[in-house]
Amino acid sequence: MDYSRNQRYFKPRPRLKWPLIFLLVGILTSAVGLFLVGLPLAIIAVLWLFVAFGGRPVDADMDAAASSLMGDFRQRAFNKLGVEEEEIALADPIEFWGWDFDARLDDEKNLSAQYVRGKDNVWRSSEVFIGGFYFSEDVVHYYYKIVSLVSDATIEGTEEYFYKDIVSVKTESKNVAKRDPRTGVEDPKVRMRYETFVLRNSGGESTVCSVRDPKTAEAAVAAFRSLLKQKKLADKQ
Repeated sequence: MDYSRNQRYFKPRPRLKWPLIFLLVGILTSAVGLFLVGLPLAIIAVLWLFVAFGGRPVDADMDAAASSLMGDFRQRAFNKLGVEEEEIALADPIEFWGWDFDARLDDEKNLSAQYVRGKDNVWRSSEVFIGGFYFSEDVVHYYYKIVSLVSDATIEGTEEYFYKDIVSVKTESKNVAKRDPRTGVEDPKVRMRYETFVLRNSGGESTVCSVRDPKTAEAAVAAFRSLLKQKKLADKQ
């Protein structure tokens, strides 16, 4: 993971006014024969633009960096949960990733990374949430990991849910005010929209997972609900 390159994505985009002015003046003065003035100005402008924009990741680069985190996720989940693949063969695993906006990785590099809305109108964070649900005969095993794209900071954890204690699973669209990760101050004029997968248990507690792809979340909900229905019908018999 190229942390330093990814950091550039979250830095405010520099203004083009002055480098463009330098470039225009350089071209115009060179055009009238003042090369000793125009050429240095044009070179300065080009270097300025290269430093400001050269090597800056685009939206697709960040998506690729985030999705690459899924590579060894399942094996990591099995190790942390202490299960073998044959133990959780009741149904296909449900795994997904999404951008996390709760600023749970509180190291300096993450706190200084502002949330960014890409050219595709998708909000992105320096923190990526990865979650996986694995199904044994009696228990749903849950493993999650929050990974930074700008530092080596991570958080991970596990949970177990008995089928009888799961009240509902659903997708939920979030529409929240943009918040400064460092101060927590919200900007009510800027709204961030993203999708989540929500599991609620009989104790009223909710497990909320960010999901990048709404279709993935909807398919996961349908499969999960079908399994829950089968389990609860079996318990009644």
